[in-house]
Amino acid sequence: KEKRFYMDANRFAKVLKPNHYIIDLESDTIELTEEGIKKGEDFFRIPNLYDSNNIILLHCIKNALKANFIMEKNKDYLVSNNQILIIDQFTGRILEGRQFSDGLHQALEAKERCVIKEETEIAATITYQNFFRIYKKI
Repeated sequence: KEKRFYMDANRFAKVLKPNHYIIDLESDTIELTEEGIKKGEDFFRIPNLYDSNNIILLHCIKNALKANFIMEKNKDYLVSNNQILIIDQFTGRILEGRQFSDGLHQALEAKERCVIKEETEIAATITYQNFFRIYKKI
């Protein structure tokens, strides 16, 4: 079901005009304007885009907006063999085996017409400092 949402959200993002969204490049975020919300409600044929029943759809829409209007192909990511590959922003190298989190990777797959894979779940996180404190010798 989510894969379908990503495809539909991508189709929606493609029909938007600049007055339908606001981009904040400083924080790398994008939000729908009132006109964009109305367009979304018409596009998806729902009375309230921000209703709690539409939370997954809204999540997919926000990722589709970021994928289409903020992320840049060949700068932030590459497409190779029907897969999205992340480009490290500091080194310019490809980060093998890594995915963008929170559904952004799937939104990019929909944008680039790749096979949409399941979102990976983060089981735990740890800072480097705390990781190294676990071991007496490395």
